[in-house]
Amino acid sequence: MELYEAMSIFGITEQKKVDEEELKRIYRQLCFFNHPDAHLDEDFKYYNDMMSKINTAYEILKYYCACSKIKIFLLMMRNSK
Repeated sequence: MELYEAMSIFGITEQKKVDEEELKRIYRQLCFFNHPDAHLDEDFKYYNDMMSKINTAYEILKYYCACSKIKIFLLMMRNSK
C-alpha cells in the first residue's frame, strides 16, 4: 500500500494537514464503523479485509507523521546555527 492509498482510506487530502491526534481520531472512527465484530450478520470477510487495510494505512500514516516531525526538527536545527 502506498501513501496516497492510505490517505484515501482515511479521507485525507494533500491540502488537509493532519496531526497525530487527528489521525488517531479518524483511525478510531474507522475501526468503530468497520470492525468485523460489529457486523456479525453481514459479510465477515469484507469487514476483516477492511480492518486489515485500515490498520496498514494507519501504520503508514503514523510513520509519515513521525518522518515529517524529524524533518522539521532537523531543518530547525540547521537554521539555528
